[in-house]
Amino acid sequence: MARGRYRLVPRYRPAKRTTSLTREARSTYGGPPAAVPKHSVHAVISRSGRWCAAECLELAVVTQGRTLDETVANLKGAIHLHLEDEDATAFGVALPITLHVVYEDDVA
Repeated sequence: MARGRYRLVPRYRPAKRTTSLTREARSTYGGPPAAVPKHSVHAVISRSGRWCAAECLELAVVTQGRTLDETVANLKGAIHLHLEDEDATAFGVALPITLHVVYEDDVA
């Protein structure tokens, strides 16, 4: 397997929503706007001992691998299997998907 090419980017963690519309506001404004499917998903990879673990932030996908390249390949395969025979827009994504990965190292 060939080695991958990676680009370091700032951390990506979606901000938690602290406010929500009240029942009156929902009826007045028609509720929250419909989510527009996006073509990118984000994942975080962290190393624990000799293994790397990957977690997709938008989809319920978690996988692992011994190397960074193997973990990214496993993550791509797991996302493909997760969306296989499913409507991707139901998950808030649109095909084709671009994968953005953040690597977190436990350097103390």
